[in-house]
Amino acid sequence: MNWTELPSGVAKISADATLYIFDDDDEGEPERRVIARATAYTVDLDRVGDVVDVFDQVGGEAFEITESILGDENVFEWLDSRDPLVGEQVSQLVIVEGVFVEPPYRGQRLGPRLLTTLVETVTGTGRETLIVLRAQPVPWEHLSEIEFRRSRKKVAASYESVGFAHFRDNIYWRHNAFVGTENLEA
Repeated sequence: MNWTELPSGVAKISADATLYIFDDDDEGEPERRVIARATAYTVDLDRVGDVVDVFDQVGGEAFEITESILGDENVFEWLDSRDPLVGEQVSQLVIVEGVFVEPPYRGQRLGPRLLTTLVETVTGTGRETLIVLRAQPVPWEHLSEIEFRRSRKKVAASYESVGFAHFRDNIYWRHNAFVGTENLEA
């Protein structure tokens, strides 16, 4: 795990899946190759006033997700409507910016496993953290509309398999009060 400092109350975290390649003829260090990476931002809601303003400075996928979850249908209001105690308990927001697996290693559940590692590292079994992400294949720019939709469904299914539920606009969420950690096993 790598932590990077950002504005007060916000940190960037990443988790890597690394492949070590040993060569029998070589007595040196093994080749180290990162084959998957998950990146996210943690937000201490007690220290950050306007989350949208903070992520406007950060930009990218994290900003788009933030706008979606804190827009007209605010995710915290939505959670309160399901269980009033849960919304009050959330003190940390984790915005998963992306999960990327190198093409030769896709289809082996590395993405969901890496996401699970990142989630468990940040939240443990606590009930104070809400995790949000967008189900979107990476990279997606080269895909046809049909391929994009098919890939997005696969990505969404892999997130659902580790305890995430659909919010709206292809945004998924997870909170331990609604999804037990036993569902996070990859």
